[in-house]
Amino acid sequence: MQSKSKTNIKNGKGKNKNQKAEIKDILFDKKLLEISAVVIVLCLTGVIISDIVETNIMQSRYDSLNASHSYLQEEYSKLREEYYNLTLINESNRPELVKKFPPASEAEIASSCGNLTNKETAECLVNQVKTFYKYHVTNDSIELTFEELKELGGDCKDYSELYQRLAGMIGFYVQIIDMQTSDGYAHNVALMSNTKGYCILDQTISGCVDFGTS
Repeated sequence: MQSKSKTNIKNGKGKNKNQKAEIKDILFDKKLLEISAVVIVLCLTGVIISDIVETNIMQSRYDSLNASHSYLQEEYSKLREEYYNLTLINESNRPELVKKFPPASEAEIASSCGNLTNKETAECLVNQVKTFYKYHVTNDSIELTFEELKELGGDCKDYSELYQRLAGMIGFYVQIIDMQTSDGYAHNVALMSNTKGYCILDQTISGCVDFGTS
């Protein structure tokens, strides 16, 4: 009977060791899972932080490019305005300085050619029109818009009407003179005037007279 008791005690101790080993394995697995979860969280956090940093860098680059674009637009506008002012220089003296690209609107031309002498205004208007001038016979019953005139071209009537609008915007009194020739041809020119004198605008040429000049 004593030997059986000893055997049972030994078996009980063996079971306890196995249970402890199993518990250790369970705890180890649990710890391993916790560590794995922490590693995964850290990895995901790193990815999120990396994305945030990259987004901030891209946003910073975008803001920088946007600021540069605005600055370049502003500088371009200044240079364009300065270049327009070169049309005030007499073409016969410095033809290389005359503006070579067409204006965007009639208001732009009027703004560039205002606050000048009569002669300077006339030369400025003609130089502006030269940048897109194209002679093309049109139907006299149709009044072309500024964009249509730039794209399609026009004849003496169309350019006279354009000068009438432009000089009128600047503050001149303007009328269109319809000249008839003995052989049946007709020709239109614009005449702009104020208290100081008058100028004739004929497509790509101009001529002025000051009142009181002999």
